[in-house]
Amino acid sequence: MNAILGFSQLLLAEETAADAAAALRRRRLDHVRSAGQHLLNLINDVLDLASLESGELRIEPQPVALAPLVAETLPLLEPLRNSRSVTLRSGRLALQVLADPTRLRQVLLNLLSNAIKYNRDGGEVAIEAEPRGDCVVLRVTDTGRGMTQEQMAHLFEPFNRLGAESDAIEGTGIGLAIVKTLMERMDGTVQVHSVLGQGSSFELQLPAAAPVGVAEIDAPLADTAPLPVAAPAPARRPRTLLYVEDNAVNAMIIRELLAHRSDLELHVAEDGASGVARATALQPDLVLLDMQLPDCDGFEVLRRLRAQPATAAIPCVALSANAMPDHIERALSAGMADYWTKPLDFRAFLSALDALLGKTA
Repeated sequence: MNAILGFSQLLLAEETAADAAAALRRRRLDHVRSAGQHLLNLINDVLDLASLESGELRIEPQPVALAPLVAETLPLLEPLRNSRSVTLRSGRLALQVLADPTRLRQVLLNLLSNAIKYNRDGGEVAIEAEPRGDCVVLRVTDTGRGMTQEQMAHLFEPFNRLGAESDAIEGTGIGLAIVKTLMERMDGTVQVHSVLGQGSSFELQLPAAAPVGVAEIDAPLADTAPLPVAAPAPARRPRTLLYVEDNAVNAMIIRELLAHRSDLELHVAEDGASGVARATALQPDLVLLDMQLPDCDGFEVLRRLRAQPATAAIPCVALSANAMPDHIERALSAGMADYWTKPLDFRAFLSALDALLGKTA
């Protein structure tokens, strides 16, 4: 999937001609990219659902302030929101719940993205919370197409898209099944109220946690700015990157992506031992580190780099297809500067790369 999505993004970026043939190629490439992204979403959803049903997915409840969690979630919805004339608004959010923050964010992403996708043009999505006894209800409401009683009876069945299969709207039919299972694993519930042609309201009920004085978000969420793609800053010398990666296709994608960045100089090492040796010799500004290498894993490479004074301070970023929260947390706790998941979103990758190199300048 990294190869399919990576090369389709590269080809789309290179297709700059304005003639009809180029426009046709762009449309075809965009179909490849879109289909690849849909397949990736399906794979991720199936893996999540399988992990939940087997009990392998760890849930770690802790006090979670809803206002900052919602604020952190909104930028992830910008590409979808920008494609629709849908307004996002918030009400009261200055409450805390006991939940796993990563999984609660996943639940919100599912519900908010559905509320945008299945809304009408010019519609609205609202998110708000209220106390209810010793619990908190977090509500996501939309002015979309709504559902019949028959549809709601099958709402949380995996792979059931409730007749939306013929629509142009992408979806896997697994998201709401994951929402329900995650809520139950966090000792919560999800309920839905819907009127056909008027919209739907999803209520998440979770145990309340003691408040810590978090300020509410009262401003309309529709004004949230998209994540910027930072322009490369002028540099006195090219910044040196070392990518430790044994997969030639993955390395080629990064080479192609950075080929036009005169401010960056990329070097590639094919295994952990050569990666440590190249880092010692090059003294790069940043190491991009694949977590599955033929001779050792990324944790061992990081340990070796930190063990010698010449490379101890070089920031390392993990690149991996493993997006499980416990693996990410382990990598960050071990000393990784960040953790970027494959397949890479080029826009997010370049933005994060520029931000991180700016911090290390």
